[in-house]
Amino acid sequence: MITLNNQKTFIALTALWAFVEAGLGGFLHALHLPFTGIVLGGFAVLIISLLAMCYGKPFAKIVQATLIVLAIKAAVNPATSPFAYLAVGFQGLLGAALYSIKKNNFIIHFLFATIAMLESAAQKLLVMTLFLGKSFWQGVDGLGKSVAETFHYTSTTSYSFWLIFLYLGIFFIWGIILAIWMQVLPNQLANRKLKYQHIQTTAFEEITTEKKQKSKWRIAVYILIAAGIISFFLPMQKGISTAFIYLLRTISILAIWQIFILPIWQQQIVKWSNKYSSNNSMYASVNALLPSIAIMVRPLYAEVASQYKGFKKWKEFLLGLMVITLNIDDCK
Repeated sequence: MITLNNQKTFIALTALWAFVEAGLGGFLHALHLPFTGIVLGGFAVLIISLLAMCYGKPFAKIVQATLIVLAIKAAVNPATSPFAYLAVGFQGLLGAALYSIKKNNFIIHFLFATIAMLESAAQKLLVMTLFLGKSFWQGVDGLGKSVAETFHYTSTTSYSFWLIFLYLGIFFIWGIILAIWMQVLPNQLANRKLKYQHIQTTAFEEITTEKKQKSKWRIAVYILIAAGIISFFLPMQKGISTAFIYLLRTISILAIWQIFILPIWQQQIVKWSNKYSSNNSMYASVNALLPSIAIMVRPLYAEVASQYKGFKKWKEFLLGLMVITLNIDDCK
């Protein structure tokens, strides 16, 4: 078994975290798992807590793991939105800071899990507002009032506020569940250390970067962008014309983001990743472990799905993935 503070433990944990960020999402999407984002975010939080519990001074280890995960994520899928890298960096730095105070403590687990999940939720809301504008939330309020009037109910309630409150509440509750899970996670892994040893690997699932074809409608998009910019100077009027202008602005912002901003970001993040990974032995060791994790995913899921259903199935799948990857029973 892997011993406490062993370098192999660090490599395994970091590789699992990198696989969660770079490869596992595609597998879960293919299985049509609802709320894939919140599940993956929670899994990453669990891995960071394991890193903290396995090392006496976890700050440096978690920061190092965060940089490696970011570099691998950039190498595997550089087209990923900058906000995804921001979320990974925030989780890593938050975990490093909190667990440097005290590890394997419920209050620290609670603060880490809930803040990390709320940041993830808030970031999604901010991105939505950035791209769709304030008009989106006004539309939510309008829809809510329209439905209320159908039932002859008049209210000044801000429906968008309650929608945001409910959304944040789901992430907060998930954070509490994760904090409770962290308390028993080492024992759960120890109890399953021999359970999945019989699983045989299947065909290699290579993590590849999807190459997006260039749009054949680039000229039309440029025209749309120009029209969107012009729309910012047009006077607003009630009715269809206003809705059309809002729609035009939103689409033009999305087009500018996709055509101009993302390519620049992609170029810079790949450049940083190449610079960081060159002559970095720890990065090389973590990256080399990813294929070994990938080939275990499908047979593990098949094994778990044959025995469990619903939430229990996904819980056991995540625990099983940790066990066969990390082989840890001493992180207490």
